[in-house]
Amino acid sequence: MRDRILGLVVVIVAVTMAWNARGMVPPFAYEPVGPRAFPWLLSALLVLFGLWLIVRPAQPSATGEAATRILPLPVLTAFGTVVAYGLLFQMLGFPIATVGLGW
Repeated sequence: MRDRILGLVVVIVAVTMAWNARGMVPPFAYEPVGPRAFPWLLSALLVLFGLWLIVRPAQPSATGEAATRILPLPVLTAFGTVVAYGLLFQMLGFPIATVGLGW
């Protein structure tokens, strides 16, 4: 059930992203693709993977402690690291903050 909810959220975010990218028009044509190609391509991929999460057969849930956690520790660690990187980027600069993120 969680996969289907995640798939629905991914599809909604992708459609919103594509809708917002429709207005990305450069003042002059400096390249054949344009600035909205990347958000549209990413939106299309997100919609495909989101739909796959919605329609795929249900997986049996795992047993044990890992199945009862809402967010596992590695996900929380990665999220905290990226938030810290964003907050320290201006103060420390790109090289130091990026090395800290990689470490």
